[in-house]
Amino acid sequence: MGKSSHKTSGSRDGNPHAAPSTISILTSLSLPCRPPTSAFGAFVWRCRMWFECTFAFTMLEPWEKILCGESAPRD
Repeated sequence: MGKSSHKTSGSRDGNPHAAPSTISILTSLSLPCRPPTSAFGAFVWRCRMWFECTFAFTMLEPWEKILCGESAPRD
C-alpha cells in the first residue's frame, strides 16, 4: 500500500500536526485543527473557529459552505 498523497488543509508538507499558515486559514474551506504560530494568524483562527462553531458550519462539507455563501441575501 502506497503512502497517500492527500494533503490536509493548512499544512505545507502534508503533516496534519503541523501549524498552518495564516493564508491557509483565510483561504481554505476546511478549518485546520491547530492555530498558526503567528499572533495575527491565531487571532483569525480563533475568530473563524468561533463563527463556524456558533453557526454549525463545522458540520458542513466544503461544497455546502459554498452553497450557503451563495444563498446569502444581497443588497
